[in-house]
Amino acid sequence: MTSRNFVLIQLLILLILLVPARAAEFTYEQVAAINPFPEGYSYLSRTEKLRWLENEVSKPQSALKTYVLTRQLAIDLTNHARRAEAAEYCNRTPPLVADYEYRGHCLLASISDASELELAMFRVTGLAERNGHLDDKAYLLNRLAWWMSQTGEIARAFAYYEEALASVPNENKQLLNKIMFDSATNYIAHGDEQYINRGINLMEKFRESRQQE
Repeated sequence: MTSRNFVLIQLLILLILLVPARAAEFTYEQVAAINPFPEGYSYLSRTEKLRWLENEVSKPQSALKTYVLTRQLAIDLTNHARRAEAAEYCNRTPPLVADYEYRGHCLLASISDASELELAMFRVTGLAERNGHLDDKAYLLNRLAWWMSQTGEIARAFAYYEEALASVPNENKQLLNKIMFDSATNYIAHGDEQYINRGINLMEKFRESRQQE
């Protein structure tokens, strides 16, 4: 990493964690309400979605639409392990204070050290919990667990999966199912006999929940 990139990443982290408010022409409620995606977007391949988003964010748009599209692009790039590119978009369009999901993904894109990432993510998930956004807390803990598992921090990953399961509201079936599935597959793939059995039990609960949908 060049010294310039290091400085940019540190500035991005400060923006995500310390800036009390973003001078924006819109609120997070407006962000959550807008749907700028075309019909059939959900059926596109991963590559097609990224190509469409990259093309759209390069066009002149309203500030709100630009934010929503850039947000989605940064999240998708982070989820597909293109962290450096995601960090650039986070730096270009920093997240709103109340946009916990985007803030968390920008941290995942920008921080490589496990301990530093934990500390930064705790601040965001703690703020989400204090403001009653338990869905965001559970979602980000699940993403943090995935990040830890990918970097070989298996014990930490298991701890965050357990915390995510304990945090997710039962009424959010989609998120609950995702966390159960992610936890189960990791327990089975990386755990000892006790965790493997726990993973098998979680997978059964996941299948039962999906059948009830």
